[in-house]
This record gives sequence, C-alpha cells and structure tokens, in this order.
Amino acid sequence: MQASIPFYNYFAWTSPTSTPDVCERGNYTAGVKTRECLPNFISWFVPVWKSTVFSLSLIEIYLLLCQLYPSMSNELISSYLLPTPRAHRAAHVTELTPTFVAGYLLLAAGATTRVWCYRLLGRHFTFELALRKDHKLYTKGPYAVVRHPSYTAALACVVGSAMCTFGAGSWWAECCSLDTTLGRFVLIRWIIFAGLLLVTIFTRVRKEDMVLKAAFKAEWIEWKHQTPYALWPYLY
Repeated sequence: MQASIPFYNYFAWTSPTSTPDVCERGNYTAGVKTRECLPNFISWFVPVWKSTVFSLSLIEIYLLLCQLYPSMSNELISSYLLPTPRAHRAAHVTELTPTFVAGYLLLAAGATTRVWCYRLLGRHFTFELALRKDHKLYTKGPYAVVRHPSYTAALACVVGSAMCTFGAGSWWAECCSLDTTLGRFVLIRWIIFAGLLLVTIFTRVRKEDMVLKAAFKAEWIEWKHQTPYALWPYLY
C-alpha cells in the first residue's frame, strides 16, 4: 500500500493537458479576466509536492525493506532517519493502523475522482484558469454533486496523504515527530504547502465561478440552482 501512495499523488497532480496559450489564459469574458492570479504557484507547487510525497514514501518503504531484509540496512542512512534509540525500536514495529488505512482510502478516492474529472472534461481541464476554444460547461457526473469536484478531490488527496504520513504508526509519528529537527522540518514544510493549496483553491473557486457565469450566463445560473454547493454538499 505504501508503494502506491506516490503513484496516486502523481496521477492526482499531473495535468492531463498541455498548458493553455496566452490567448486562452488571458481572455476577457464579459469583462472578467480569466488569467490565473497565482500562475507561478501552480508551476512550482506541483513538482515540489510530488517530490515531498515521493521522498517520505521512499523512507517508509526503505525502513520496511530493512525489516524484511536486514542486509539492506545502511548505518549512515539509519542514523539519519532513526536519530534516537526509541526511533530504532519503533522502526521494527510494522502494522497497518486505522489512521493509515483511512488516509489511504481517502487518498485513493481523491486521486480516482481527479482522474475521473480529467476524463470527463478532456482538453477543457487545465491546471491554469482558461477558456479553451469551443469551451463547454460540464454538469454531469461528479459535477452534478458539487461544481468543483476536482478541487474537493485535491483536498481529499492532501488530507489522506497527511493521515498516512503523520498518523500513528508512520515513520514521522514513531521515529521523528516534533522531537527532532528533521521531524519539525517535514511538518512545517507540509503545513506551508497545504496552507498555500487551501488558499489557492478557495481563491480559484470564486474566480472560476465568475468566469463560467460570464461565459455561460443562463446555463451556469441553472447549473448553480441545481448544484448549489461548490466543494462540499450542505457545507460550501
């Protein structure tokens, strides 16, 4: 299960289409400029996020393999990843915890929903806010539940990954936590990226609704009437 976490994150955070050209990202639709307000954030956030998740998963996989095959253990690497005697003892305890299983299922559901949205929208799904030529308003499937299901799924991926990374039984919780410099660095870095993503999503939702309303007018208004929630049914 641990080995599949980077792949779920890879599919969830890899754009299914090419970057829209300048005209598509800078259109004016009934006075609303569609150019993304944080384009640079998207370009550097995704690769850093992928590398962070991959690195943490690699650590978990390495420690698990060292338990199964002690000859693979390297003293220098182990001294860095397991800085205390308690960490060495904890690294030899392997079990699936409820937190990890719940986080894994949430991550898998989020990544699957993201890919579903990619498939439904096809070339119209872009990481940058843009209106493609002959753009259409899609209102079926997950878009009949909330107006921005791909963002809901992105948040699910982040929360699920966090549960797997920081929950009981994880390398961070059992071997590092806040007792080590490495553990504090990992947590702070995660909080910064998750916070930036949260701000970006809520900013993007409002602006995307404005753009779609200006572009599709009555069709969008009818869709909002039928699908009143942007991210979570009965909440937002």
